[in-house]
Amino acid sequence: MARPAGLALALFIALVIVCIGQIIWWVYFQVMISKEQIEFHERQTAAAAQLASLILNRSYDRLAYEAESFVSVDNIGHLRAALDLLLADPAVRGYQLFGPTGALLITSGEVDSSFYLSVGANHRAAIFLDPTYPAQLTTELNADLQFTAAPRQGEYRNPWFEPSMFSVKAGVTAEVQERARRRVVMFAMEGSFFVLLTLLGAFMIYRTLRQSESLKHQQENFIHAVTHELKIPVASIKLYLESMASGKFDQEKIKGFVPRMLDDCERLEGLVDNVLEAGRLSQRGHRAKLVETNLSNDLVEYLEGLQALIDRHKMKLTLDLEKELIVKTDYHALRRVVTALVDNAIKYSPEVRRRLSISARRRGDQAELLFVDEGVGVEKHELKKVFERFYRTGMENTRSVKGTGIGLFLVKQIVTEHGGTVELYSEGRDRGCTFRIRLPLEKVA
Repeated sequence: MARPAGLALALFIALVIVCIGQIIWWVYFQVMISKEQIEFHERQTAAAAQLASLILNRSYDRLAYEAESFVSVDNIGHLRAALDLLLADPAVRGYQLFGPTGALLITSGEVDSSFYLSVGANHRAAIFLDPTYPAQLTTELNADLQFTAAPRQGEYRNPWFEPSMFSVKAGVTAEVQERARRRVVMFAMEGSFFVLLTLLGAFMIYRTLRQSESLKHQQENFIHAVTHELKIPVASIKLYLESMASGKFDQEKIKGFVPRMLDDCERLEGLVDNVLEAGRLSQRGHRAKLVETNLSNDLVEYLEGLQALIDRHKMKLTLDLEKELIVKTDYHALRRVVTALVDNAIKYSPEVRRRLSISARRRGDQAELLFVDEGVGVEKHELKKVFERFYRTGMENTRSVKGTGIGLFLVKQIVTEHGGTVELYSEGRDRGCTFRIRLPLEKVA
């Protein structure tokens, strides 16, 4: 059966691939849409240019037809009145009327333009056209379009205007392309944002499952370790009691059993106390009862209580304590910290290097405690993990050492409750460990 964390990792990787593929598709889709929109704009512009040329040609054809019908009238008065009507057309600037002999009869409006219509048979008229009118009409037809050809010269002949004379205004195409680019960027950014949110959520779920599985594994190891720690002293006590009950040993021999049985009882008591303390510290709202005390004197008392343990394991202890370090502590809780660190130095130090140096010094407004051993050390990637509940270092030469993985967890929790900090330093395997604890000093009047 697949492990939950492994299955979650596989699903997470699959989700990453799907999300990346999706965002690539989104961007590609928007690029293609933008390309189609630009092409559509170009086709629309071409159609508008063709329409503009058609409308302009028809407009001038209409003028030519109307002017042709006007000059067919023989009455000069009526002819002039009809031609004056043409001046109301925005495309017309003026006109000149010529008689049958070619003599100029009438001039009206502006006649300096060389862009004109020539109509009539008996009477002839030259209708002078406004060269700016095509550009004006083009703008009215399509605001994005402009008439780009040079002003036309000479007499109008259909088709005078062609689609090639019209073009898109400067900046219009660039604006369309910019809008398309912004749309692609927007989808890319928004898509990436939502993909990242999705991946972050998936990663958080994966990490939670992994942490849950790791915690479950550590709890299982803790149960095995506690079972082992309980079984050994219980079996030892049982063996001593059976030996005493057998009557095969004299009183002197039996008296020698008693200290060993007491050691086993203390070992059981310490284990139970640690488990209970770990549960107590995990409760919400728990606060340590701190009392002002002389830290140096307390350390001496703690170590005197541990002297039998230190002697039994032949550990060399060196003390360097500065006097009058006044702090607020929970006496029994801090004793548990010192006991855990001494026990840790004993368990993880080879017999030939079983040495521990303990010092206490004033550092500004803090008291600094150093516990320096010459044991097996800790790899750098595990320096912070050792303070986690149930965690034990994974080196092969230390995994066989007895322990439950809650000793250093208690150290961290208790020191934190005292308003202090604890840090572990080690240069790696077989380089020893240094635990540094800092507690706030009390101001002494």
